[in-house]
Amino acid sequence: MNGKRRDLGLRTMAVVSTAFGMLLMFASSGMGVSPAGYFAYSATIGPISIPAGTSVADVASVSTITPADGYPTSMANYRAVVFATAGATATTLIVLFPGPGENSPAITVPANRTVPLLFETLVPVNYPGTPISVSLTVIAGAGGGLTIQPGTSLTVEGMPMYPSEREVTTKSRW
Repeated sequence: MNGKRRDLGLRTMAVVSTAFGMLLMFASSGMGVSPAGYFAYSATIGPISIPAGTSVADVASVSTITPADGYPTSMANYRAVVFATAGATATTLIVLFPGPGENSPAITVPANRTVPLLFETLVPVNYPGTPISVSLTVIAGAGGGLTIQPGTSLTVEGMPMYPSEREVTTKSRW
């Protein structure tokens, strides 16, 4: 009799644990989304010459895709680090992110000097699995040409969040 009770107890425990495991498996598959962010980086490997009053597009292009199982929205942080050298005359430098249409203020680059510029902006991304392709457009002022130095880079960093968090994130960054 004692052997039958133990056998029945083990069977009952096995059935209950299997049922609980199946319930947990089905419940957890729809409960949440991946908290994964995304990241893309590109840098120039050679100098790029820009004549006075002109621009060069598609500098340091990057492409990535937001996680398909990610949060419903995310904020993409576009960050450019540009090293620009002026020629014999001082000129200005403007960096443009063509996608969101954000551009930096005009920065003065003194004659025969190299100036670093850090420029970033936040852009909302509305759907998981969204492809993101970004590049820089660099504009030289009318005062003289510029040389964009190797190591100029573009980084896209995605931060997953719910729509209600966007305003707080955007305000806290600036």
